[in-house]
Amino acid sequence: MVPYYSRIFAERGWDPQQAEKYWPKWPVLTQQMLQERRDELIAKDVQKSNLRLGASGGSTGFNKTFYHGRQFGQSKAAAVTHSDSLAGWAPGDRIALLWCAPSRVHGVHGAVRPLSPLRSLLKNQKLYNSYDMSEARMGEYHLEISRYQPDVIIAYAGSMFEMARFLKRNRLCPDYPSKSIITSAETLSQTMRLQIDEVFSKPIFNRYGSWEVGLMSFECEAHSGLHIAFTHNLIEVVSPGSIEPVWEQQGDILVTTLGEPDCPLIRYQIGDVGIMTKEVCSCGRNSLRLREVLGREMDVISTPGGRRAHGVFAGAFFGIDKVRQFQVVQRKLDRIDLRLVLAEPLNKNEEARIRSVFAERLGPEVAFQIRIVDHIDPLPSGKRAFVVSEVQ
Repeated sequence: MVPYYSRIFAERGWDPQQAEKYWPKWPVLTQQMLQERRDELIAKDVQKSNLRLGASGGSTGFNKTFYHGRQFGQSKAAAVTHSDSLAGWAPGDRIALLWCAPSRVHGVHGAVRPLSPLRSLLKNQKLYNSYDMSEARMGEYHLEISRYQPDVIIAYAGSMFEMARFLKRNRLCPDYPSKSIITSAETLSQTMRLQIDEVFSKPIFNRYGSWEVGLMSFECEAHSGLHIAFTHNLIEVVSPGSIEPVWEQQGDILVTTLGEPDCPLIRYQIGDVGIMTKEVCSCGRNSLRLREVLGREMDVISTPGGRRAHGVFAGAFFGIDKVRQFQVVQRKLDRIDLRLVLAEPLNKNEEARIRSVFAERLGPEVAFQIRIVDHIDPLPSGKRAFVVSEVQ
């Protein structure tokens, strides 16, 4: 019995013994509601002291805290193990993590508390702090990972993209990993995938998850959309502002946790946009798939003319090695700032190319300004925020 959901039944006069009949009308749980009703989402027979308090908000802009029970971790681990096995991982394989969990970040310099020697040994993995992706640090990572020779790299999509760009502009050819690359935590655009593939020449397996609900979906060997982790979460895509399901078109992603009986989330609006398909994957598995995760709501650029651009700007810098880092910031509906960290000034042709790409994707009604900066800090989580919208 969960107090928040019990109140929904009582207020609507629903019979808990016939809960399934009310599913088409079940209300959405927003991020704000998750925060405001956090303690009411704990089952009555569960002691709060036996739960683990988590936090998130680095990508969505809405800071949240939430609880997880022990069974959640077990369910999540099972789903992750299954997805990793599809990416070629096998027990005993070496893993390089280009990652930075929020609980491991300390201070403005991104110091990381290393994994304990025992945990590193048991998991056969090494952590490389994605919070620090400076030129010098990426050079060190390249040498260290070359010596470590991992079978699989698991990385933030943005950090893997930055690493690939660094290696390419420095004409470095990595001889790692031996099997595959798994990207997660951020939207992996086609431009980013192509750059990573060009540099590493290993299969890339994208997956989609969050701190609140764990793994939601993952790629198989067909690389055609993301299979739902149906033993761990139920995923829906609905028309914005409603609970009407939509297929083959973009909509809001709702998540219902299946592996969290202590603190269940039902129809949680996670703040992401995606496309659900009914087509069966060519791999032969018949699980439902997200054809695409287009981006987080905070990663979407909206224009006065109604356009919505989902983090598709990386292609504007493809082949321009002078651009060390970039960040697109939407200050107002009709104003975009492009922040660039440059190794040397752009020439007229390079600047014109960048401006033409942005003009094509944003339209003439959006004012666009290039700002040259010395550095772009990552989010507190260590993620690389390529697109940030301040428009609510």
